[in-house]
Amino acid sequence: MIDQFEVMTYILAHAKAELALTTEHNYRALNRGLSECRRMKGQDQEGIKWPESVTWWKTDTLATVAFGMGRSSSSGGSKKGTKVGGDSSIATPTIHINNGNNPLSSSKSTATTSSLFSTKSSPLTSTSPSTNSSSSIDDSSPLPEIAYIEYTKSPTGELKGVSISHRTILAQCLAISSSLESNPRRKGRLAATDASATNKEASMLKSTLSPVPSTLTPSRRQQPESADVVISWLEPRQQVGLILGGLLGVYRGSHSVFLHSGITETAGLWEQSAHRYGATLALGDYQGVRELIHHCSFLSSIASLASSSSSTSLRQTDSSNLEQVEAFLIDTIVVQPQLDIDLATKVLAPLGVTSSEQVVIPMSTLPEHGGMVLSMRDYLPFPSATNKLNFGFQNIQNQDVQQQQQRLLQGHSHNSETRCFYLLDREALKTNWIEVLATGQDAIDRALEMGVVLVSAFGYASPQATLAIVDPETTVLCTPNRIGEIWVDSPSIPFGFWGLPKRSQSTFHALPLIVPAISSSIGGEAVVPEVYDPVPAGFLRTGLMAGLIEGRVVVFGHTEDRIQLDVPIPDVPTLEAPSYEMGQSGSALPQTLVTENHYGFDLVNTVMERITGFSACTAFVCILNKEKVLMICAETPRSHQRSDAIKLAEYVRQAILDYHGLILYCIAIAAPNRLPRTLRHGKPHIHPFVCRKMLESGQLALDYLWTSTENTLLKLPVGDDVAGGIWGFDAMDARQAIMPVYTRTIQYSSCDYPMEVHDERTKTNLSQFQSLADLLVWRSIMSPDEVAFQNIDSQQQNEDHFSYFPPQGQQEPQQQQQGSSKDLIVEKGQRAKPVTFRKFGARVVRIAAFIEKKGGFRQGDKIVLLFRTGSIEFIATLYAVWFLGLIPIPVPVPEPTRLFEDIPLLMGLLSELGCSSSGTYLLGNNFTEEVMNLKPAQTQMKAYIRARQDAAIPSILNISKAPKIPKKHCYLGRESGYLTPPKSALLRTTPALIAVHYSTDRRRTPVEMTHAGLLAQVRTLKVQCQFQGGKPLVSCARSFVGLDLLLACAIGVYVGAPTVLIPHADFEVKPQLYFEAIQSFSARDVLVDRAMVELAFGSGEERLSPSSMMSTSYPYPSPLLTPIRSSPLINLSSVHNLLVTSDSRPNLDTIKTLETLFCPLSSMAPSSISSSSYVSSLARSGNDLERTRLNGMFGHVVNPLIATRSSMDIEPVRLHVSLQALRRGFVEITTEHDDPTGIWIEDSGIPVCGTTVAIVNPETTEICLSHEIGEIWVSSEANVQPYIGRTTIPSSSSTAEDSDAIIELSKNRFQAKIAPTPIADCGSGVGGDLQQQHQEQQERHLGSKTYARTGEIGFLWNYATPEFNGGQPTSLLFVLGPIGETFEVQGLLHFPVDVEKTVEGAHPDFASDGSIVFQAEEAVVCVVTVCQADKPSTTGTTLMNQVLCVMHQVVDRHGFVPDVVALVGEGLLAKTRFREKQRGKMLSLFMSAKIFVDLLGVFVCIVQQLLSSNDDFNVVVHIIVNLA
Repeated sequence: MIDQFEVMTYILAHAKAELALTTEHNYRALNRGLSECRRMKGQDQEGIKWPESVTWWKTDTLATVAFGMGRSSSSGGSKKGTKVGGDSSIATPTIHINNGNNPLSSSKSTATTSSLFSTKSSPLTSTSPSTNSSSSIDDSSPLPEIAYIEYTKSPTGELKGVSISHRTILAQCLAISSSLESNPRRKGRLAATDASATNKEASMLKSTLSPVPSTLTPSRRQQPESADVVISWLEPRQQVGLILGGLLGVYRGSHSVFLHSGITETAGLWEQSAHRYGATLALGDYQGVRELIHHCSFLSSIASLASSSSSTSLRQTDSSNLEQVEAFLIDTIVVQPQLDIDLATKVLAPLGVTSSEQVVIPMSTLPEHGGMVLSMRDYLPFPSATNKLNFGFQNIQNQDVQQQQQRLLQGHSHNSETRCFYLLDREALKTNWIEVLATGQDAIDRALEMGVVLVSAFGYASPQATLAIVDPETTVLCTPNRIGEIWVDSPSIPFGFWGLPKRSQSTFHALPLIVPAISSSIGGEAVVPEVYDPVPAGFLRTGLMAGLIEGRVVVFGHTEDRIQLDVPIPDVPTLEAPSYEMGQSGSALPQTLVTENHYGFDLVNTVMERITGFSACTAFVCILNKEKVLMICAETPRSHQRSDAIKLAEYVRQAILDYHGLILYCIAIAAPNRLPRTLRHGKPHIHPFVCRKMLESGQLALDYLWTSTENTLLKLPVGDDVAGGIWGFDAMDARQAIMPVYTRTIQYSSCDYPMEVHDERTKTNLSQFQSLADLLVWRSIMSPDEVAFQNIDSQQQNEDHFSYFPPQGQQEPQQQQQGSSKDLIVEKGQRAKPVTFRKFGARVVRIAAFIEKKGGFRQGDKIVLLFRTGSIEFIATLYAVWFLGLIPIPVPVPEPTRLFEDIPLLMGLLSELGCSSSGTYLLGNNFTEEVMNLKPAQTQMKAYIRARQDAAIPSILNISKAPKIPKKHCYLGRESGYLTPPKSALLRTTPALIAVHYSTDRRRTPVEMTHAGLLAQVRTLKVQCQFQGGKPLVSCARSFVGLDLLLACAIGVYVGAPTVLIPHADFEVKPQLYFEAIQSFSARDVLVDRAMVELAFGSGEERLSPSSMMSTSYPYPSPLLTPIRSSPLINLSSVHNLLVTSDSRPNLDTIKTLETLFCPLSSMAPSSISSSSYVSSLARSGNDLERTRLNGMFGHVVNPLIATRSSMDIEPVRLHVSLQALRRGFVEITTEHDDPTGIWIEDSGIPVCGTTVAIVNPETTEICLSHEIGEIWVSSEANVQPYIGRTTIPSSSSTAEDSDAIIELSKNRFQAKIAPTPIADCGSGVGGDLQQQHQEQQERHLGSKTYARTGEIGFLWNYATPEFNGGQPTSLLFVLGPIGETFEVQGLLHFPVDVEKTVEGAHPDFASDGSIVFQAEEAVVCVVTVCQADKPSTTGTTLMNQVLCVMHQVVDRHGFVPDVVALVGEGLLAKTRFREKQRGKMLSLFMSAKIFVDLLGVFVCIVQQLLSSNDDFNVVVHIIVNLA
C-alpha cells in the first residue's frame, strides 16, 4: 500500500516504529523508490537514507528460517507442539450467537434514545437498531491498549494515522456479526444443514450394513454450526477489507478467501472462484461490480448467438453455482441503484441466487477513520423510538395524520431488509432539501425523467450507534428532510488521530449546536444556540453529506466532493420595470446570486450513464477570480480524434445543462489512464483533488480542452465607462466620487536652472558658450594637455584582449596614484594612447579640412555619419561637421551579422532625408567602408533600389584617408580658421543635429536639436548628476542618441573630464571590459541600462558573479559558478553615481541584480510608502557600493533626461500599488499581505533642473489631480523638436490640408498646451478666495508653457524624508509604461509588462522574459515561450494544459480572459539584438497569418470571445484554431 519511499519514511517516523515487517518484493520496491527519490532530488547517497532505529524483518523468509530452526532443534519426531504458523492442535472456537438476547440494545441505551426523541423534540435523527447477541462489551472495563495504527489519505491527500484499539475491533465485529446473523437466508441454510445431517444419521442407523458406532453421535445442539466462507477482492490490509476479511473472520470463525483485486477483469473468473469455495458472503466494490456486469452482458450476447438446440447459455449451465450466497456486500460511499439492480438481475440471478435483489447490500464505511461500517441493510428489528420521529415527506405535509401514516407505509415497511428506492426532486436537493416524488418501483420507472434523481438508502445506522445530521458550516443540528454532515457516536469509533491531539478533539469529539424553539415569552431577544451533548464523548465528524428518509441513511457524497456554485437569478422587481434598459457601461440586469449544492458523484453519473464513449470521468470546482467554476475531466479512447473529442465535449456540456442546469467552464478530455489516480481496494480510482491540482498547475496530458467564460465568470471587472475607457468623463466622475476634489492637488512639478554653471578649475561661467564646438576650442586652448578621450578597442589588442587589470598572480594595487588625468590612465605594464584636447582638436581640423575639400557640401546640408559606437573618429567628425555648418545625422554602422535588417533601415533613412537619389557621400572610416562593400550589403542595397526608383547606392567618404595638415594650421583656433560654427548654424531655428531613434519594432523617429538645446541637455546632466572635471567617464554607448550621445561626445568636453570609449560590439563579446575600466580609471559616474546588465550578468537563473567574469574563458550565459561574496575582484567603491537609465518603467529585476552583486548586505531595504516591509535578497560582495548611489533615470525621445534620483542621496522608493485601482485610473497603495495581486514599482527620481513635468489626461488635455494616472508632459529648453522628412511630406497629388494635418500633428506632440480646468473641478489644498486665487495663478503659469508629450503613463507622488530637502515633501515621478502598448478590456486599462510577468510565472516550463502580450483588433493575444529543451517530457498534450494555466493566472490577477494563447519554442519570440521585445512585429505576424510559417515549435491557441468584426482577422483566428 506504500507506493512512495517518502510516505514510508514519514509513517515510520511519525509512528515511532521500531520494527518493520515486509516481504522481499516490497523491500526491493522500496529500494527502487529510494533510488528514484535520490535521482529526482539530485542528492548523493548520504542525503536520503533508510529510516534509522528501525529493524526490518522479511516475513516471507522469516517463516522458512524459523521452520528450519525448529527441525534442527527437534529429534526428528512429531511436529506437534511447534509454534510455526500457530498450533494446529487447537481447534478454532465456534462463536455461537443467541438471537434471543442482545446486550447492544441495553435498557440504558434504549432509555437514552427514547428520551432523545420524545422529550426534547430534537431534530437530531439517530437510529440504533436492536441486535441479538449473547456476548457484550463491558463499558466499565479499563481502556484497552492500541491494537494498530492505520494510515490513510483523505480526499485532499492528507496522510493521517488513526489509532484503533482492541475494544474498537471487538465492538465493530460484534455489530457486523449481529447484522449478518439476522439474515433469514442464513437461518434457512443452517436448517437445511441440520436436516441433512439428521437424515444421514437416520439412514446409518436403519442400514444393516452399517456398523454400530462405539460412541453415541452428538446431538444437533452439540454440533458446530457451518462456518461462513467469505470471498473478497477488497484490500485486506486496511480499512473495511481488513475488518471484514481478516478480523471478522477470526471473530466469527469464517473461512476467508482473499482474491486479487483484478479478478473481475477476467470474464467468469470470480464466478468460478465463488462456486469452487462455496462462498456464502461476497465482498466487493462498485468498480469490480461494473466489470462483472460488463462481462455478464458480453457472455449473454455470445450465448444468444448459439443455437438453442445444440447448447445452452453458460449462465444457464451454472444456474445453481452460487445458490449458497447469502449477501453480496458492496463497499461504497454513495449507493448506485442501477448497478445494484443490474448486479442482481444480470449476474446473481442467472447464477442461481434466489431473491438476488435482497442479496445485494451496499454498506457505508468510513475509510478515513479505520473503516468503520456506518450503515448497511440488515434484518434486525425496527429501531426503538424511531416511530416517534416525523418521517413525513415534503409533498404530503398538508394531509392529515392518518393519510400520512398510510403514505409512509405504502410500498415500504419498517423492516430493515426493505430495499428503499426514492425519487427526489433535483431542484430541492440544490437547496439541501429532501423532497420525495416517488418510491419503490415507481421511482425506478421514473428515474429517466428530467429534474429528478434516483437514490437508494443504505439502511439504518449500525447497532449501538447514535447518528446526527448536522450543518457542516454552522454545526447546528439539521431539521428533518434536510441534508447535512453525518455525525456519529459508537463503540466502534477509533480513539483519534495518532499524534494530532487538536485535530482529534475537533474531529472525534465534536459537539453540535441546537437552536431552541422560539416562544412568545422571548419577545425580541436574540436566540442563542446551545451545545447539544447527548453523548459525553462527543461525535465523530464523518465528512459525509447525507439525509434521513424514513430513518434510513441516504448518502449524497463527501464534503470534499460537494460542489457549491453561485447561480445568478435576475431580480423580479427589476424585470417587472418596463423602462429598464442595459446601461452604457454594458452592465447586465441586476442579479442575485443564489448558492446551489451539487455533488461530483451525481455529475459523473450523468456523464457516464447518458453519454457513450467515456471510460472514466471526474468533476470538481475550481476557484477562479474568487468565483467557483465547474470543470469536468474525462477519459476516452477516442481522444486522439479531434472531431470525436469536440462532439463528446458538446454532449457533456449539453447533458450537464439539461439535467443539472449548470454551465460548464472547462471540459478536459484525455486518453485512457492519463488522469491521476489513487488506489482503493487495489483498483485505481480517479483522484479529483489531485486532478484539479494538476490541471491548475498545467501537468495533465490532455488531448482536447474546451473552455467557456460565458455565464460562468460573473464577477469579471467592468470599467465605469466601457466606451470611453479610463479617460472618459464617466470614469473621471467615478474617480472623483471615490476621491473628492477638495482633498487633492494637481500633479505638477517644476525646477529652475541655476543662474550660472562654472568650471571647477577656471571658475569660468560655462553658460556663456553658444555651442559645444566653442567649448572644445576653449578646452584645447586652456587645458591642451588634459586627456580628452581614451579608446579601448579589443580588436587592437592581443588574443587575451586588452585589460587594465594586472595578472591574477600579482597583487591588486590598493590605491590609485593621484595626479593628472594622464597619470590615471597609464597603468603599469600597459601602453595607453590617450588623446588630449590639443590632439583631438588637431583631428577635428584635419577631418574638417578633408570634408570641406572633398565633399562639396554647403552650409545647412544634412550628412549621415556612419560609424561604429565608441570611436574617437566619430566624435572628431561630429565636431568637424559642426564647424562647417552642416547638420550631422549620426547612425551606427550596420552589423555584419544583421545586414538583412540594418541595410533596409539605412536606405529608408536616406530616402526620408532626401539624399538617396543624389548619391550623397556618407561619412565613415575604414571599418565603415569594409562593411558597406561586403557582398551581402551590396545585395541588400540593390534590392532596395529595385523597389524604389528614387534611390541610389550612396558613396562613402572615408575620413580615415584625411591627409595631415602642417603643424602651424593643425590646431583649433584662429590659425586653422575653425574657431566657431557659422552664425547661421547657431540660430535657434537651425538644427544642429538630427537624432534618429528606433523603437523595438524598428520604427524610425527622427528629431532635431539645436546648439542651444544640446547645451541645455549637457548643462542639465552636469548640474543634476554633479559631474566633476578631471574625473574620468567611461562610455559604452550602443547608439548615437540620447544619453549615449551626450556621455560619449559632450559631457567630457563640457566639464573637462577624460572620456574612456568602449565599443558596444566589444562589450557584447567581453562585458568585463567595461567594469575593468570603471575600476581601473576610478570612474565616479557610470551609466548602464537593462540590456547591458542582462548581457553582463544574465537574468534569472543565468546570473554571473564578478569573479566568473574575470576568467579568460568567459562563458555567456552561464550559471552562478562561485559565490558572490567571495569575489573581491571587481570593486566599484569609486563610483558615486551609478545611473540606471530607462525610457519607460524601471525594471526591478535589473536593479535587484545590481543590488545583489554590488551593494553591501548591511544596507537597509528600499524606502516604501507601504507599511509592508520590502524583502530583498542581497549578497555582500565586498564592493562598498551604497544603495543610495544606485540611481534611476528616466529619459525619452523628447528629452534624454527628464527625472533622476541622482544627487538626492536617498534609497529607491518602491510602492506596492493595487492593480485593481490602477486599471481604473487611480493609484492605491497596498501591501503584499492585503493585496497579493498588486505590483511593486520604483520611482524614477525628481524632475531635473530646468524641467517642468505635468501629469495630463491624454484625451481632455486637462491636468490630473493627485492619485490619478495620466500622460507625462515635459516642458524644458532641452526638449527636441520634430523633424519632417520627405516621407512625411505629402506628394504632389495630396492636398494642402494633408500637409497642414501632418504639421499640426507634430505640433500637438512637441508643442502641446494644457487645457484650462474649471475652478470647481480642481483643488489645491486651500480654501475660499485663496484657493481660487492660487488656482488661477497656477493655471496661467501652466498655460504659458508648451509641453512635449512623452506618450508614457505615470504619476507624481509626494514623498518626504529627513535625508532630502529638509524633510519637505518632494514630488517623485513614477513611470508605468507607454500608452501605445496598453490595451483596454471592458473599459479597464492594462499594461502588457504586468500581464507578461504574470504569464511567465504561470508555469515553471515558461521561459523568463519569454512572453509578449498585445492586442489585435479587440482580441488580447498572449505568446509564450516554452523551454522544451530543458524539459524533454514536455509534449503537445501537456502544452494544452499549460494554456489553461495562463488563462487562470491572467483572470486571477488582471480580471480578463485572454482571447488567444500561443505557446512557441525557444528562440522564436520576436526580440531585438538587445533582447528587447518586439510587440509590433508579433502583431504584424499575427495579423498576416505568417506566424505559422516562422514558428517551428509547437503552437497552441485558444480563442475565447472575439469582439472583432473584421473578416480578415476572423479568418486568421479560424486558421489558428484549426491548426491548433
